[in-house]
Amino acid sequence: MGNGASDPTRYTEPWTTYQDCLRLYIEGARAHGARPVLATPVERRRFDADGNAVPTHGEYPAAMRALAGRERVPLLDIEALSLALWQELGVEETKVYFNWTATEQDNTHFNPPGAIAVARLVARELLRTRVLAPRDVVRLHDEIPTSWITWPEATGSPAA
Repeated sequence: MGNGASDPTRYTEPWTTYQDCLRLYIEGARAHGARPVLATPVERRRFDADGNAVPTHGEYPAAMRALAGRERVPLLDIEALSLALWQELGVEETKVYFNWTATEQDNTHFNPPGAIAVARLVARELLRTRVLAPRDVVRLHDEIPTSWITWPEATGSPAA
């Protein structure tokens, strides 16, 4: 739950129904012997007129942070980490991570290098919060040759 929580067709209030839904996930995981982990949503690519990366998720990340603290659930603060990364990279360099082409300017969805960068943020947070042990993560810093990075071509609507 994150990017779509404020969508009018799937709406939740950050400090009430959104937290209620997250609490159901937490309770369900615990009831089945799993260890719940919450992750704030990754930030979109948005900058103000001064070139500062700006948050786009309203109160939802703060509501998740508060709930994680109350429920004693590890929190991966991907919103804060991605916002800091976008700020560091800047307006132009962030285009390398998103679906920015001659015909499309998508500030929400990642291309392969962007997906890898965000996956690394998540892996580092899993290590920092001790959800994963260092032995569980390998080759986190390896360079990935561009030739290995592919996205399947769109082929129209999926088969029913």
